[in-house]
This record gives sequence, structure tokens and C-alpha cells, in this order.
Amino acid sequence: MKKIRNILLILCSILALGFFASCKKEEEPGYVDYVEQTKLNINVTASHKFFGEDGIAFATLVRCVDGDTAVFIANDTEFTARFLGVDTPESTGQVEKWGKTASKFTAEKLTKAVSLVVQTNGGAAQLDTTGNRYLTYIWYKPSADADYRLINLELVQEGLSYGKSETAPLYKEVLIAAQNQAMQQKLRIFGDDIDENFYYGDAKQVTIKYILENSDTLLAENAKVRFEATVVRKDGLYIYVQDYDAETDKVYSILLYTGYNFESKKMVVANRVSICGNIQEYEGNIQISGLRDTASKNPDNIQFIEKDYEIKTTSITAEELINATSLMERMFVKLENVKVTSLWTTKEGSSAGAITITGQVDDKTVTIRTTVLRVNYELVTEDYFDGKTITVMGFIETYNGAKQIKLVSVDDVAFVE
Repeated sequence: MKKIRNILLILCSILALGFFASCKKEEEPGYVDYVEQTKLNINVTASHKFFGEDGIAFATLVRCVDGDTAVFIANDTEFTARFLGVDTPESTGQVEKWGKTASKFTAEKLTKAVSLVVQTNGGAAQLDTTGNRYLTYIWYKPSADADYRLINLELVQEGLSYGKSETAPLYKEVLIAAQNQAMQQKLRIFGDDIDENFYYGDAKQVTIKYILENSDTLLAENAKVRFEATVVRKDGLYIYVQDYDAETDKVYSILLYTGYNFESKKMVVANRVSICGNIQEYEGNIQISGLRDTASKNPDNIQFIEKDYEIKTTSITAEELINATSLMERMFVKLENVKVTSLWTTKEGSSAGAITITGQVDDKTVTIRTTVLRVNYELVTEDYFDGKTITVMGFIETYNGAKQIKLVSVDDVAFVE
């Protein structure tokens, strides 16, 4: 009986420890909810002007960029807002610890809000040092019967941002108090907690945009990188992936080389995944190799994030294709109404059966290069395209110095009547 009683006491102790460990920091003695105490002290009306003397207005969210930047519409004007008084870790270039967590926190609060208000330090909105972003406080109303909450202050209170009180004189004192409290509690960026949205391996956690813009440096470093991407199409030993950048409102793409004997149930079209690999240059283009997805718990394995993720297709004109920049390489695009004028099929080698399609769009000549295509296991030949007008989706690539579209699936072709 004594043995049973001791076991029960141990179990009770474990449960008690688990309970106290799960208690929120907000429940600690002396905790102050500065966000709850801070009120929007003006009755905002539709007549207030964010870009005028009022420096305050109702706003509509267009998209979130990262933890401390978002795009809004106020007074019928779309603009990028840089939040005053905060500086969250990076999540749009070389990703920093707590960066993606802060970004997700901001996105969740603002996208679910029933009302948003943007406010300046006083007077008409002012641009930051970049000249592209307006400096603002962001108030959001989580529900119809709730008070507005200042997300600038909330980010600091939650330990997701460093306070920059000198840029936010209207709320300087409360920002300092909130940061001091977060530091005392060792919350997130002020402590040693594990960030579940951060990769702790030896690769650089970046974005596709960062890879493309810094490829020379990364190549010189023989860098290993980790980034999130959406699987767009698979083509033999290659996988095309993309990522949307909210800051530029553009899609960036890159090619993965899997090599032989690579298998992964995670690399399914429309899956969102986290990829780790080595950056390399092949035939003038940047690609990623060295992918792995083993049974082990190696941190460099491919990580599944979400299925049925949106694949973004960019509609372009023939002129835009011809003049595409290097940052558009591998971009998944849609080109409409291509009148096929000539066809040529590769006869030898590993690409035997691939077709080069020359076509006209208005007065522009474009080229589409297929992989070896099949329909119901039957090889697709020139007859499939001869004399047709097609709308095609595929990937921008460079061949002999000229831009063309790479077609990897017959499902990406539509015939125009």
C-alpha cells in the first residue's frame, strides 16, 4: 500500500509540475497587461485623414509582409506601413530566430481583425529612411465588442520585437515598460526558448528571393541553404518550386536537382515544404542540389508544412517573356494565344522526343520547349500541336541567350478554338 501511495504522490507531483510549467507568463505575480491598459484615445471617423493633418484613419489590410511591415489602404490610397516603435527579427531575407513567428503573429492578428486604424506620431504620415514605407502605429479590433489593441506594443509585450521607443514618442513610456517586463520574464527573443519556426542546423535559413539576389556570394561560400517553397511541377530529376514575396508582391522560383534514387513522399505538387540543399550554378542558372529525405531525424531532411497550397501562375505577354530578367528565371507563367508556326523534334540523346515549338503572339515570335510528353503512355508528337493555337503554362528559361517557356506537362496546354 505504501508503495502505491508513493507512486501516486510522484504522479501528482509530475502533474503539478506540468501544470505550473504550462501556466502563461501573464499569470505570474506582478504581470501587467500593458496592451489591455493602452487605449485608442480618439474617436476615429471616416473623415479623418492619414495623409492629412489628422494623421489617423480607418484602414483595410492588403497583405502582411513580416512582423513589423504590412500593406494597407487608407483614404483610397495603398501604401506600405512600417510599424513605429518596434523591430522584429527578419523573416523575408536571411531568416532570424523568432522572425517567422513574429510574422505569423502579426498576420493572424491583422487578418482576423474586424477593424483597423493607422495612426502617425501626429500630423500627416511620414516616410521612413527608405522613402517607400510610411511610419505608423497599427490598431486592430479583434471583435465587434472589443477595444482596439496596439499591435506595435503587443509585439514588444509578447517578446517578439525589440522596442524602439525613441521612434514612438506617443507610447514611449509604455513601450519601455513592456520591454522591461518581457526581458524580466525572458520571453522569446529575450530568453532561450526554442522557436518552432526556426531551423537550428548549420544551413542558412533564407528565402528563394534572397538566394537569387545573393547568388554570387552564396556560390563563393559554397553555401548550404534552407528555405520554404511550394512544389509546382516535377520533371524527371528536376523539381520546380516557388515562393511568394509579400514585400515585392512577386513570385520567385528555383529549380531543384534531385539526382538519381531520390524519393520523397513530401515532394508532391502543391505541397508546401521546407527544403535544405546546396546552391550551385548549372548552365548559367542557379539551382539547388543535395536534397535528402531519409528515415532519420536529420534536421536537413525535407520538412512537410502544408498540402494543397496555392500555386501562383503569372500571366505574361510575349514581349515580357522576351525581355524577362534573371530574377524571372524558372517562374511559372501563362502565355495565351500562341499560334504554332513551326515544330522540330529532338531525334537523339536523353531528350529524344522533346519538341521545340515556334509560335506567334501578335507580332512577336516566341519559343516553347517541351520535355518528352506522353498522353496515356503514348508519346506526344508534332501532330499534337501542328496548326493549333494554344495557351500554355510553363517555366521561363534561357536557351542560347534567349528566353523561352519550358513545358513539362500536357495538362498545362489548352487549345484555343
